[in-house]
Amino acid sequence: MIKRLLGISLTLLVTTSYAANKNEMTDRLLTLNNQIHDINVELLNKKNKSDKLKELITNSDQAILKSNQILSQLKEKRALTHSQIAEINHRLLEINSTIDELNQEIIVYTRNIYQQIQLLNNQETSLLNVNADLAREQKTKYLIAMLQAKKNEYDKLSSKLKQLKAVNLNLLKQIDKIDVNLNQKKQQVTLLNKQKDLIQKQANTINFQIDTSNQKLKNLQQERRKLNQLLVYLNKKSENINKSLPKSPDNNTIASAKNDNYTEPFFSRSLAKPMNTEIICQYGVICNGLKSNGVLYDGSQLHSVFAVSQGEVLYNANLVGYGHVIIIAHGDNYVSVYAGVEPKALAVGSYVKMGQVIATSGNKDNQPMGGVYFELRHLGRPINPGLLVNAN
Repeated sequence: MIKRLLGISLTLLVTTSYAANKNEMTDRLLTLNNQIHDINVELLNKKNKSDKLKELITNSDQAILKSNQILSQLKEKRALTHSQIAEINHRLLEINSTIDELNQEIIVYTRNIYQQIQLLNNQETSLLNVNADLAREQKTKYLIAMLQAKKNEYDKLSSKLKQLKAVNLNLLKQIDKIDVNLNQKKQQVTLLNKQKDLIQKQANTINFQIDTSNQKLKNLQQERRKLNQLLVYLNKKSENINKSLPKSPDNNTIASAKNDNYTEPFFSRSLAKPMNTEIICQYGVICNGLKSNGVLYDGSQLHSVFAVSQGEVLYNANLVGYGHVIIIAHGDNYVSVYAGVEPKALAVGSYVKMGQVIATSGNKDNQPMGGVYFELRHLGRPINPGLLVNAN
C-alpha cells in the first residue's frame, strides 16, 4: 500500500513549476522501463525453462511409447509361448495315452509270448524230429524279437515324452521370465507416467507464471503510456496556466484571474478538509519501510470527498495502478491530488469551490491503494497537509 502511495507521489507531480514535475515523472518512467526490462528478462528465462520442460515431456512420451511397444511384444511372446505350451500339453496327453495303451499291449503281449514259449519248452524233444525242434527255436526267437520291438517302441515313446516334458518345463520358465519383464515394464511405464505428470504440472506452473508476467508487462506498458500522455498533457496545461494567470503583486507568485481569492496565500484562505473520516496512514510516517508523501483516508464506507480550496480541474481520469485520480490547481503554486475515488461530473478546465463535493470514496474495488489518497504539493514538492486534514 505504502509503495503505491510513494508511486503516486512520484507520478502525479502537477504544479505550475513544471521543471520539478518533469524530473520526478521522468524518474518514474525510468523505473517503469527498468521494471519492463526485468520482466522481459524474467519472461525469457521462463520461456527457456518452458521449452526445456516441453522437451522433457516429448522425451517422456517417446519413452512411454517405446515401453508400451515392448510391453505389447512381451504380451505377444507370452501368448505365443502359452500357445506352444498348450500344443505340447496336447501332444503329451496323446503320447501318455499311447504309452498307456502300448504298456498294456506289452503286458498282454509279454504274457502271451511267455505262455507260448512255455508251451514250446514243454513239448517233448525227439532226435527224430530235429526239424520240429528247429521250428520251435525259431518261433521262440521270433516271439522274443517281437517283444523286443514292442519294448523299443515303448522306450522311444518314453524318451519323446521326457523330451516334451523338458520343452514344456523350459517354456514355463520362459513364461516366468516374461512375467517378470512384464511387471518391470509396467512399473517403468507407471513411473514414466508419474514423471510426465510432474513435468506437466511444472510446465503448467511455468506457463501460468508466463501468463501472469505477460499481464504484468501489459499493465506496466499501459501505465507507461498513461504516464507519457499525462506528462505531455501536464506540460501543455502548465504552460497554459502560466500564461493565463497574472502575477501576485505581493509575492510574485502565480495567481488565478478567475477569483480574487487566488491572490491570497493558500493557507490564508478558508480551506476545507478533503474527507471527514479516519486517516489510516499519516504524512511523513514510515509505513512498511517507506515514507508517505500524503495521507490515506479510510474508504471502506461511502464518504464524500471535498475540494480543499477553489481551483481549476487539471486532471479527472483513471490512472493504471492508482484508480481514479482528480488533480486541482489552486493558484499560489499549490496543487491537490485525490486518488482512489468515485468522481462526480467534473470537466477538465472547470472551476470548483472550496468545500465542493468532487467525488465519493466509492468502495474497495476502485481503491488500489487501500483507501482514498490525498496529497498537497507546492512548487512540485509534497508538503504536510496537516493544517487541512487535522482541522476541526
